[in-house]
Amino acid sequence: MIQELQIHQIELEMNNEELKQAYEEADALRAHYVDIYDFAPAPYLTLNSIGSILEMNLAAAILIKIKRSNKDRHRFQSLLSDLSLPIFQRFLDDILEGKLLNTCEVALKTTPEQPETRIKLEGVPNEEGQECRINMSKV
Repeated sequence: MIQELQIHQIELEMNNEELKQAYEEADALRAHYVDIYDFAPAPYLTLNSIGSILEMNLAAAILIKIKRSNKDRHRFQSLLSDLSLPIFQRFLDDILEGKLLNTCEVALKTTPEQPETRIKLEGVPNEEGQECRINMSKV
């Protein structure tokens, strides 16, 4: 009986070591892909169903002029010109209602420091259809 318990303990220790190694590999992959996402030259962001910014990379933060630490305080709609609001809302609704890929062109609000900037949005829903992943480019 003691020998069987010792064998079982050794098996558990081996399994534990394999799990530790798998976690370390997963962490390394996660860090690698976070780095690729954050420093990609294309602006990317993720919005929820009401347009709140959930995630954005560095290029998106530069384009829309929001600190990434303040992203959760902004709805994307607040950055758009009045004429672009219905276009964007239709774009977001279509994506979240199951359209696999959707595109639109909208204008960011003008400010004294920045003239009107037109951007093209390309979006797809996440697997659950609750969030929208968007690629942005200047027009």
